[in-house]
Amino acid sequence: MKRMLRIAALLLCLMLLAMSVLCGCAKATYKITVDAAHKFLVYSCPKRAVPGETVTVEVAVVEDGDIHVAVNGDADFGRFTKLGVYEFIMPEEDVTVHVWATSNGLA
Repeated sequence: MKRMLRIAALLLCLMLLAMSVLCGCAKATYKITVDAAHKFLVYSCPKRAVPGETVTVEVAVVEDGDIHVAVNGDADFGRFTKLGVYEFIMPEEDVTVHVWATSNGLA
């Protein structure tokens, strides 16, 4: 009797695992890399995200200058939602976040 219960429990676990994979419950995540050259300008950034998820990147605030952010080379990929906070929607691929500062209109 105990053996039958163990087998039933094992089959139930396997069935739940198969359903989660087939239904897309186990969503793929993609890597987020911060450009190493300007990493000091980024205070926080997740390392992975699910496609469609809003990714929040906290960046430095610079006096007498501006902070710029590009995702995979595209400066219009996301937007600043408030001072020092940049957001974008995670695509279905790995991304690299580039952050740089300008002062007096110079890069």
